[in-house]
Amino acid sequence: MGLAQAMSENLVTSVGDRTQLVAPNERLQRLAQKSVQTLRTLLTDPQVPAQQRALIALQLLEALGLEKDPPKVATESVQSPAPDAENTSPYPVTVLLEGGHRYELALELTCPLFNQLLESMLLQAQGQQAAGSELLQIPLREGKAALYVPSHQLIGLEIDPSLAIELLAPDSEQSPVDPPGAIKLPERSQSSSTSHQGFAPISAKTNDQSAFPSSQLLVAKCLHLENFLTPEENAQALQIAISKASEFVGSNTSTRADNYRESSVLYATLFPEFYMLLKDKILQALPSVLEQVQYPAFPIGLFEMQLTAHNDGCYYKIHNDSGSPDTATREFTYVYYFHQEPIGFSGGELRLYDTYLLSDNGFKATDTFQTITPRNNSIVFFDSRLKHEVMPVSCPSKAFTDSRFTLNGWLRRVD
Repeated sequence: MGLAQAMSENLVTSVGDRTQLVAPNERLQRLAQKSVQTLRTLLTDPQVPAQQRALIALQLLEALGLEKDPPKVATESVQSPAPDAENTSPYPVTVLLEGGHRYELALELTCPLFNQLLESMLLQAQGQQAAGSELLQIPLREGKAALYVPSHQLIGLEIDPSLAIELLAPDSEQSPVDPPGAIKLPERSQSSSTSHQGFAPISAKTNDQSAFPSSQLLVAKCLHLENFLTPEENAQALQIAISKASEFVGSNTSTRADNYRESSVLYATLFPEFYMLLKDKILQALPSVLEQVQYPAFPIGLFEMQLTAHNDGCYYKIHNDSGSPDTATREFTYVYYFHQEPIGFSGGELRLYDTYLLSDNGFKATDTFQTITPRNNSIVFFDSRLKHEVMPVSCPSKAFTDSRFTLNGWLRRVD
């Protein structure tokens, strides 16, 4: 019996030696409609560690009233302070995420999320938490919705009044969190005879390297594919962007630079089904893409995606996608373009620069570049190390529906 079907009928479950009966009601129906697809995606995605998937399943059971006393997870390394017997009021907690995003919550000290947030901060402080190793569920709109974010995007907590937190040494017998597994790609065509060793430049190209004698030149080579999705899928992407206009948030850079980027983004946790659709399409195409741009294959550990909107005056100055410690494992970048027809903006071209890889692992753009026009239902792939920029967009109507939209992201190598 499927989960959606189970929630529409009388449910019987055994927990240990206890048996409980839960009758269907309107609350469960609403929960089923809003949550089943998102939770199914999370529970079946191999990128989510096995232990985290188990926690998601337990939280779902608890929300349905099927598990009142979930077993304690053995990996806790933070002990929340014992609540005052005379004061069980929720504490105001502000969750600070990358990109300047803030979410104000009211959490009781015994709340599992409170403990999970503290544990994530501790692991980051100890340098033990890998990117994407844990998923945080941040309640929104009084619990009617949720934002799912990887815990490495958590950068701080504001707790007022402050609390004394006891940090516990990890139990030496506890099982480590399973790392994300490598994503398996379709095999390349047997007709390919191209061989690559290591991460060499994309291709050889003569250029004046006198200014950087010990540098390596990465040529701005990319692959731009037309009609990547079906017309129906392309229309679905546009419908998602327009219907969720109020849920976009302002963008930022990993270096927190001011006046460097103007756009708004919608995180993939808010469109999980389309995330899976586009992810599968890209992974199917990737072996051929890598072969055509003469890029070495690599084991994929994380597949990142966001939906970005550029409206009038928006831009993104010269940068690359793997130039900071947080982004160093990004290997390959993709940008899927879509917009209304007829087009309501101009500009927004992608400039992709020949780039020097310097001896100190820095990057330097040259004055030579390719220009990629953001054509509807097309996708471009390129090396994440390459310097690039989004040229300013002009949108006379300033209507959100006339924006330059992209589904863009990065394929991280297993580190």
